[in-house]
Amino acid sequence: MRGARRAPGRKRAAKKTRAVDATMKIAIFEQSEGANHFAGRITGKPLGTAAVLGVATVTNTPTGLITESQPTIYFKRGTLRLKATDVVEFQPDGSIKFTGTSEILGGTGRYRGATGSGTFNGALPPGSSVTVGTVVTFRLGGTVRY
Repeated sequence: MRGARRAPGRKRAAKKTRAVDATMKIAIFEQSEGANHFAGRITGKPLGTAAVLGVATVTNTPTGLITESQPTIYFKRGTLRLKATDVVEFQPDGSIKFTGTSEILGGTGRYRGATGSGTFNGALPPGSSVTVGTVVTFRLGGTVRY
């Protein structure tokens, strides 16, 4: 119930910093000029399972792409908003390497006022492309405080 107050003497739990060890699997479901729209799922510690939805702006580089996004992660008890930068490198063997960083910008519900940062990486095998229908699995690491 919005606007409800806590019972007298009941305090909000103290914020703790937690290590992130998770996997995120996303699929590109739409491409528009200079952007990839994606959706997926995150599983792992400390947050459990959640849905992720975002739009990544795409900039071409001599060796691949740089994407910047501000995805939202949807949990049962709230959301987290992130800022992510991903370097997409096309390898000589035709595979694709993804490496990036993320920063937690805040959240709602249980994750209100959350902070943190991390790194992620993933890869696609030779012959892959970054187009509609592409599914990428990322390993996530870092910290989150909520």
